Amino acid sequence: MKPHNNNQKIIDPRASVRHVRIEHKRVELSTDDSQSWAVSYSDMLMVLMSFFVLFFSYDEKKRDSMISDIALDMKGKISQVADAPTFGHQDFSSPMITNVKASILSLPINAKLSEREESLTIQLSGGLYAPKQFDLTDNAKSEVTKILETLKPYNAKVRIVFIGHTDSSVFTNSKNKYLENNFDLSSLRASRAMSLAVETGFDPAFLAIEAAASNLRNSRTLSIKIEPIPVKVQALGH
Repeated sequence: MKPHNNNQKIIDPRASVRHVRIEHKRVELSTDDSQSWAVSYSDMLMVLMSFFVLFFSYDEKKRDSMISDIALDMKGKISQVADAPTFGHQDFSSPMITNVKASILSLPINAKLSEREESLTIQLSGGLYAPKQFDLTDNAKSEVTKILETLKPYNAKVRIVFIGHTDSSVFTNSKNKYLENNFDLSSLRASRAMSLAVETGFDPAFLAIEAAASNLRNSRTLSIKIEPIPVKVQALGH
């Protein structure tokens, strides 16, 4: 047996374990982009500054040549934009509209034709409907049919709006459940005229109705407004 050494140091194994303190830091993601514009703005300034530094580093002859090249390039782009097809309204002074006016005026009907900047309105005479009724009389139906047959070649090329006009007196005490006031009466008058157009072969996509319950013109009548439509809409309709 080996003698015990009193000078031998006894090491506690737990003493070799170091205590490490771990700190958890909270990381927050900033969503504030209020200053992001400054980066883009500074980049733009840097590009502009670089351009002018290079531009003025050339001699005068080289600068003039560069300006000419830029001008020619811009002129070509502007020309391309000017020559591009437009999708605006039809020219209301076009032969098509002129022919529409001439055709309507030649019809043997009792009507007036009013013209505005972008529309033609056929104002038929009063008495096309019986009081408190929304069906066209036989004579009125014949007149409207003549107008529709004249406009048929322009189907889907013009927009046709049927405007119903009410009675001269306030509409009351109706036994018809669909009629409660003058607005209902004028709406149904316009709707029946539009239905006649659909039966004649017109595309419903280019038809509309309006109700004139205020009776601004002759009572118990109908107006037909003709409007040019955008060329792009014409293409989508086919």
